[in-house]
Amino acid sequence: MKAQFLVLILCAASLSGCFGSEDVGETMEAKFTYSPTSNIREDTTITFDASASVPSDGTLTYSWDFTGDGVANSVDKIATWVYAEKGSKVVTLTVSDGETSTTMEQTLRIISATAIAPTAEAGKYIETEDCFGKDVKEGNYYMFFICEMNLDVATTGDRDLSPTRTITLDATDSTPGGQDNYLTSWSWDFDLSIDEDGDGDPENDMDVIGENPDVEDMLPGEYKIKLTVENNDGLTDSEKVTIYVNYAAKWSDFEMGANNTNNAVDLDFEFPVVYNDENGNTIANAKALLTYPQQDSDCYLGESACRNKLDLWMFSEEQFEDDKNEDIANTSGVNATARESGDNCDTDENYCILLDVNGYEAQADRHDDGRWTLSIRNEEPRDIEVESLIFVIQYKYYSHSDYS
Repeated sequence: MKAQFLVLILCAASLSGCFGSEDVGETMEAKFTYSPTSNIREDTTITFDASASVPSDGTLTYSWDFTGDGVANSVDKIATWVYAEKGSKVVTLTVSDGETSTTMEQTLRIISATAIAPTAEAGKYIETEDCFGKDVKEGNYYMFFICEMNLDVATTGDRDLSPTRTITLDATDSTPGGQDNYLTSWSWDFDLSIDEDGDGDPENDMDVIGENPDVEDMLPGEYKIKLTVENNDGLTDSEKVTIYVNYAAKWSDFEMGANNTNNAVDLDFEFPVVYNDENGNTIANAKALLTYPQQDSDCYLGESACRNKLDLWMFSEEQFEDDKNEDIANTSGVNATARESGDNCDTDENYCILLDVNGYEAQADRHDDGRWTLSIRNEEPRDIEVESLIFVIQYKYYSHSDYS
C-alpha cells in the first residue's frame, strides 16, 4: 500500500507521464473549396476539396450531396462532379467524427456550354500633374495625389497628418460578351489577401460596387485591387489593377524656437506609413526638404557665430515612444556646403537640407510601419526663421526633382 500511495503522489505532483496528457479538442468545422471557381459550364468536371475541414488529424469522415436530395454522392475528402444542366446547384458537405457532425453549403451557378464570357477592363487614370505642377508619366494604373500645400505649423492638426481623398474608378470599357449579353454587376475587391465572405477565394469580395464608383477616405498607399464583372448569362471575368495615392504637404514662414535650456527644440510632424507585403501596400519613400536662411537678419555676432543650423530627424512609432533615443535617419552629419538640395535652392541666402528615407526601412525586420514622426531640430541658442518645409510620401515614384 505504501508503494502504491507513493506512486499516486508522484503522479499528482508531476501531472504528466503517468496517465498521459489530456488532449484539447479542436472545434469541428466543415470547409471546402472547388475548382473552377467561376464560369462553370454544363458538362464541366468540378473538383471539390474538403482538406480545409478541421480537425485535420484523420478522424473525420466526409459526405457530399451534389443533387440536393440528401443522399451522399461521394464519401471522399476530394471529390468530383459534373452537372449536365445549367442553373443554381446547392452543394452540401457533411463531416463527422463519429459522434457529432457539421455541414457547409455553397451554391454554384452552372451556365450554358455556349454562353460567351464578358471582358473586364479595370481602367486606369493618372492625374496629369503632381502637387508641384510637374508632369506625370502615363501608365496602366491609377495614380492620385493628395496635396496640402498651405498648412500651418501653429495648427496641431496640420502636423498630425491623416490625409485622405475620394477617388473614382472606371470600368466603362468592360464588354458584356455576346450580342445579346449585357453586364449585370461590377464588383471591386480592395484586399486580395483576405477572404471576407469566407467562400475560400480571397479575391472575389465585393468591397465596392458599381461601374464608376467613388471611393471615399483613401489614405496614401498602394492598393492592389480586382474588378469582377458579370453578364446576364452568369459568366464573369476579372482584371487586377493597382491604385497609388501619393501625398505632399508644405508649411511656410514659421519660426523654430531657441535652445535656451541646453535641450534641443523639436517641432514634430506625425504621418502614417504602411508596409504590408501580404497585400502589396508598400511605401516607396518619405522625403522632407527644409529651407531656412544661412544667417538670421537680426544676428550681429559675426558670420561664424550667426550661422544657422537646423536638422531633420525621422523616427518610427516605437522610437518616438522611446523618447527618441534612436532614429531611422537624420541630417545632423551634413555639412554646410552640402546643404544645397533642390533645383530652386537660393544657395547665396539659404540652406536647403533633404532627408530621404527609403521604404524598406518600414519593413517589419527594420523599423516597422505605423505612425512615424518627422522632426525639425534646433540646437542653436537663438530663434531661426524657416522659409518652408516640404514633405512627400510616395507609394510609387514619379517625376519631380526640385519640390518647387
